[in-house]
Order: sequence, then C-alpha cells, then structure tokens
Amino acid sequence: ATCLNPGSTTDTYGFSFVNVANINVDDVEARNNCQSGIRFFGPQGQTGLLNTNDNITNSYVHDNCQSADQTGGFFDAAIAFQDVVNSTMANNLVENNWGDGIDTLADGVVGGAPDYNFMMNNKMVNNIVHNALSAIIYTSSASGTLISGNFAYQDDARFNAENGPAEGITMADEVN
Repeated sequence: ATCLNPGSTTDTYGFSFVNVANINVDDVEARNNCQSGIRFFGPQGQTGLLNTNDNITNSYVHDNCQSADQTGGFFDAAIAFQDVVNSTMANNLVENNWGDGIDTLADGVVGGAPDYNFMMNNKMVNNIVHNALSAIIYTSSASGTLISGNFAYQDDARFNAENGPAEGITMADEVN
C-alpha cells in the first residue's frame, strides 16, 4: 500500500488486526502507509474481548506513519500493539517511520483511568528500531511488558521533531 495523501488520517494501515487471537505475522514487509505498518488493535475497554497471543516476527517495517503531525501531536507507530495481551514483537527491522517506532499502549479505560488488564505481559525483544519521529520504543499504561535486546538509535535529522531527536525508550501512563 502507498500513502496517497500524506497528512491524511483516513488512509491506509499496512496490516491491521482488530479483536483477534493467535495470529502470527512473520516475514512480511510493510511500507509507505499513511498510518501504522502493522497494528494489532483490541477492544478499547469492552469486556470479554481481548487480543491475545499475537506475534509479529522477522518483518521489515519502514517509511510508514506518513500522516504524522510533526509538531508533536498523536503519533501512530510503525508496529503497534494497542489493548493486546501475551503477545510478542521480535526480530523485526523497523526504520524511517514518521511516528513511534514500536509501541504497546492501553486504550481500555475504566472510570477515567487505564485498565491494565487490557495491556499486559507483552514482549518487545531483539528488534532493530531506528529513525522515528516520536519515541523509538514506547510503552504506555501497560503492565508486565518486557523490553529486551533491542537496538534503538537515531541517525537521520529528517526525523527530528520540533523538540529534537526521538527518545530511545519511553514509558508513560497516559489516561485517554
């Protein structure tokens, strides 16, 4: 897929999986998408629905998130887990993306606060991630996340946002 309208928030994801379980994405290339290259998207606070045991491995994800707001607004990620449980991103090459590199974040909100049951026990291991506009590796409102053996760096000034180069690993607790 190719981003036909950079700046658009309605154009393409490369691969998008919503409310699924036991999906393995292995050895794919996702490039030139307006939003995420590969995204697993969960129930957003709905009970009884969970994305579980999903894996993204050995893939090449580049030149995505072309609709990013480069002034520091919301950023899609090249590879994104949102409201996903017991899942893994491993051995991927992620480069030159105009949002976050890889991220895990909870969007399930109960009583105005994140419900950590929607985002837990995920792994981000042995990935090479570089040149992202926002965080290179990001996790938010997630519990039990393992970040290990990744190589994160920035070496291209085109990906510097207004406040400078992307941060290597960022952890937050966002309330939506």
